[in-house]
Order: sequence, then structure tokens, then C-alpha cells
Amino acid sequence: MPERFSQRISPDERKSAGLDLLTDAELSRLDAVVEQPETGSPPEGAPRSAAALQPRLNRPGPEIHGMITLTYGAGRGGYSEKGGEILLNYDDPAHGFSLGVSYGEMTGTVPFFRRGGVPCDAGLPLAR
Repeated sequence: MPERFSQRISPDERKSAGLDLLTDAELSRLDAVVEQPETGSPPEGAPRSAAALQPRLNRPGPEIHGMITLTYGAGRGGYSEKGGEILLNYDDPAHGFSLGVSYGEMTGTVPFFRRGGVPCDAGLPLAR
């Protein structure tokens, strides 16, 4: 059995793989690369340290997303309101950490009217 990879395959396989287009030097290099797992030695020019074989993970960095809401309302009888809210979300996918923070505040003047437009503090009974 031939020792070189390029000699172990049939002429039709060599042609369909495009090996007949390679020069002798390129075929020798291909044979060395294919042979590498069998011998356990890396091909020439390949890094030899174990650290070089570790995958490099390019994880995304932390991100901050958010939303701001402003509200204003007004109506008859002196009704008015205003307020706002802020929502921030901090995501750190590299460490599997996420934090959400929200703060909101609403103020306004809301006169208390009952049915018919009579103020509740007019001294009249609330139910009829």
C-alpha cells in the first residue's frame, strides 16, 4: 500500500478532487497535511503550543438599552397630570448577567366629582 495520500486514491478520484492540477511541491505539502493526524506531529509552520489550539471566543461586550416615557394629560374641571418613567436594562452576555432598573413618577390634580358634576365635598350625600 502506498504511503502518500495522493497515491492511495484512484486516478478518477484524483481528477475529480482537482489533484491533477497541483504541482509536485503542492502535492507533497497536501500529503504532509493529510498525514499529520496519523503521526501526531503538526505540519511545518503550524503553532505547536497548546494555547494556540484553544478556540478564541469573541463574545459581545456589555450593552445598555433603555426607554424613557413622558406623560401629560389634561381635562375638564381642572384635571391635569404629568409624569415620566425611565427603564434601563444592562446585559452582559459574556458573564450571563442581566439587570433591569425602572423608576417612574406621576403627579397631578384630580378633582373628585361624582355623577352629575357636583363636587364630592359640597356636603351632599354620595348616593341617591
